[in-house]
Amino acid sequence: MKIPIKQILPNPDQPRTIFDQAELEGLSQSIKENGVIQPIVVEKAADSYIIVDGERRWRASQMAGMDTIEAIVRPASNHNGTERLTHALVANIQRSAMGPIDEARAFEKLVHELGTAEAVAKKVGVSTTQIYTKLTLLEFPEQVQKLFNMGKLPLIGSIIFALKHLDVEQQVKVATRAAIRGWSGKTIMKLITMEAKHTGKSKAYIPIKRAKKEITFNGHFNALALINSKELPDHIRAAAIQTCQACSLYPEASPAICKECPLPDFLRRL
Repeated sequence: MKIPIKQILPNPDQPRTIFDQAELEGLSQSIKENGVIQPIVVEKAADSYIIVDGERRWRASQMAGMDTIEAIVRPASNHNGTERLTHALVANIQRSAMGPIDEARAFEKLVHELGTAEAVAKKVGVSTTQIYTKLTLLEFPEQVQKLFNMGKLPLIGSIIFALKHLDVEQQVKVATRAAIRGWSGKTIMKLITMEAKHTGKSKAYIPIKRAKKEITFNGHFNALALINSKELPDHIRAAAIQTCQACSLYPEASPAICKECPLPDFLRRL
């Protein structure tokens, strides 16, 4: 059945947090030309509907200016949303459409609701090993979690557990350097091994504080903040900003990430 888009609400238990804007725009164009091929799944909730599966299609349909969307209406889930979360999680896993941190947070919530990882594994249809591996990702600092969620670090068990044994400062260092340089698993393991040799007493995690005067562009931290950019000619500054914007890590740019980038060192030598 067709449902007015304005009556549909996003899933409050949506486990997925990453919605690529370019992909949404492409999907929106496809919907304009072909419509929504696969109906979304919703639950009735008072005078509205809650999305269970198909939030990307719903968002893209809004972008396409659609007034209605084809949907399948299923019975309302239990009061705490466990069934809705489970359904959304399974749908995303089957399409490999979620970031690993999003999966981990969903698994964590389900373990709390269902009691054990084994119960979650049976409910969702994945191995307990996969659940425990994903849950381990939540033990990393936020900077490292974001890199895993963006797909900038490989989801290899040996790397995840080796990285876990470094202190937090080393974890951030290894992860940001590997993400910026696109290192393979073998190279990452070599760096982890080198860092492990220098591991002393574990250090408490202290969030990295940015300098009071940061150079930003369109609200983003910029690598120019790490150098005395006032001495650079305007055309070089402009080129540096464009280079930063083209970086795949630009949306998550921070001092911890940018200090591993070769651009500041290159600009200092000019």
